[in-house]
Amino acid sequence: MKLIATGLLLCSILRWVAALTDPRSTFPGMFTQSLAYSTYITSLYAVGTQNYNCTTSALDRPEAALYQVGSNPYSNKTATRGRPVGYHYFLFPADTNGGKATWQLNCKQPQKVTTKLLNQTTFNAVNINWLITIMTSSSGSVFSNVGFVIRADTRFGTIQDSCTSAPGVVITKQPYSAVYHFYTKASGTSPGTSKLYEECGDHEDGNHDHR
Repeated sequence: MKLIATGLLLCSILRWVAALTDPRSTFPGMFTQSLAYSTYITSLYAVGTQNYNCTTSALDRPEAALYQVGSNPYSNKTATRGRPVGYHYFLFPADTNGGKATWQLNCKQPQKVTTKLLNQTTFNAVNINWLITIMTSSSGSVFSNVGFVIRADTRFGTIQDSCTSAPGVVITKQPYSAVYHFYTKASGTSPGTSKLYEECGDHEDGNHDHR
């Protein structure tokens, strides 16, 4: 039964990656300029929180589960909600190149990419910024050629008044969702669905607090 479930998940992941198309035409010009020589790899839907320090109002870290684009993480039905395919978090401390923002897939072998901010743009005061980050370190064959990660289609996540309304609160968690789009380094090639099939499947990593 476990083998069947794993096979179904792998087939689902393959269909998901194969069906996605390059969304760069929806990005601001300042982002697409950096992607001029990059190839689209895949996209992941994130649902979680942006956690802020109430003293400084600075972002402390994000905590988000990553899902296949097209799934419904808010659903109470497993069939439409799906299982997280990975997690998004900050490295503490940053890597040797100054990167913190990390995306990690649930795979047999370590598959993750860490980046630092390259540019960002604000659409309104309610939703967190769209941004483009550049790779500072990576591991595993699936993410080894990632050069840029775009955060787009953001919903909520900006700091609100929960710090002042609850005296003594040190960290406030603001719910958010976004889509993260992954692109290769300049003139790079996508690892393709075969690598995803080979490396990733029904594997859990329960520890994502990397302080």
